[in-house]
Amino acid sequence: MKYISLIALFTLVFISACQEDPTSVGKNLIPDEDKIQVTEINSLDDSLAQSSFYYYDRSVSYGASIRTLLGRYENMEASVLMSFLVNLPDSVISAFQNDSLIIKESTVLLTPTYYLGDKNLPLDFTVHKINSTWGPTGFNKDSLSFLDYSNQNLGSNIQIDDSTLSFNLDQSIVLEWIAKRANDNEPTNNGIYLKPTLASQRVVGLLAFTNFVNEDELPKIRVVVEKPNEFVDTLFFSDFTDVHVVDGQLPNLFGNDDLVLQAGIATRAITWFDFSKIPVNSIINSVELELTVDSTNSLFGNLVSDSLLVRLVADSTAKTLSDSTLQTILGREGNKFKGEIRQLAQRINDGYAYQGFRLNLFDEDRTLTRFVIKGSNTPIEANRPKITIYYSNR
Repeated sequence: MKYISLIALFTLVFISACQEDPTSVGKNLIPDEDKIQVTEINSLDDSLAQSSFYYYDRSVSYGASIRTLLGRYENMEASVLMSFLVNLPDSVISAFQNDSLIIKESTVLLTPTYYLGDKNLPLDFTVHKINSTWGPTGFNKDSLSFLDYSNQNLGSNIQIDDSTLSFNLDQSIVLEWIAKRANDNEPTNNGIYLKPTLASQRVVGLLAFTNFVNEDELPKIRVVVEKPNEFVDTLFFSDFTDVHVVDGQLPNLFGNDDLVLQAGIATRAITWFDFSKIPVNSIINSVELELTVDSTNSLFGNLVSDSLLVRLVADSTAKTLSDSTLQTILGREGNKFKGEIRQLAQRINDGYAYQGFRLNLFDEDRTLTRFVIKGSNTPIEANRPKITIYYSNR
């Protein structure tokens, strides 16, 4: 009863105190609004100078992509390199060394996860033995000119549906890989190069080695071997490295005022705003970047991008970044990309080198998505890139 009475008494005192005016002590806890002034400026209402342009970046590599792209669409061509791990049981090695091994089947099995273009249109490609060594890290468009591969087409009987792309691989190259494994104990090889033909009119994205989710869906070669009168065995040579390369040019569809962000062939954009109106050493409270999409000439496959990456550019000519580790994301809302870029803007105010913001598609390494963005010279001012900045004094 004593504790209950004390609780009731404290409750009455607390309620009474809340109903009265704050004491002078309480007033001191409320910030003086005259000491902190938040200012808003934006590029539309405050006429901040701006400029923007897009460019090709041939240095982009796709070795870490979760899928490889194969086919042709518009003026773009996507080709694939892959190599396989050849593991053989002792019985197969022994049969090969005794010249009694027969290859009855060799079929490459791939898993489509992305489509661009009408599925009723043809997808055709040739398959070539790669003679030179290569690796996915840093492999890009320019690397193809140094790739040594045979002219002979080693592929046939291409079959594709929503779940599988398969083709027969010439048994001569499979036998060569088996010989290398059996005689030199070397399980790796230079692999094969898949090159689309002019007959191809669409692109397919294939599950890549880096997307190790379900082993059964990864690229592989099914090889059926036989030693007469002793065994028939089915082997699987798994893909252990792959990369795709997209080459080509944008179609002639765009005006001088457009910013074109194209995955695959990697067109990126730089947009610049004048930050000189923000006092040095200000606190950047919030910065929103807003971009308007022109969907007329944009391009989507069965997977539609919904994000852009934004980074701080140190030199817009050399396309170098001020801080390669710092980036932020703009999300898509209808025909707008919007997002908070406060950290980037604070770097500018802190004195980092700044010649604009670099824009590129979040999934530029795994699709052929294209977004057309209204640029800084678009006649309708409301459609130009817009930045809204809230800052306060320190």
